Amino acid sequence: MVKGFDVLKLNDKRTKPAERVRLHELNVQTQPDYFGWND
Repeated sequence: MVKGFDVLKLNDKRTKPAERVRLHELNVQTQPDYFGWND
């Protein structure tokens, strides 16, 4: 059995604004709030 990593690309206008989100660091364990970050 092989374990893998699935990568999905969403092509939906509702998720388009997420492409502009930039974070100085990303820690997925704490899931920081990214609203208002527009660097």
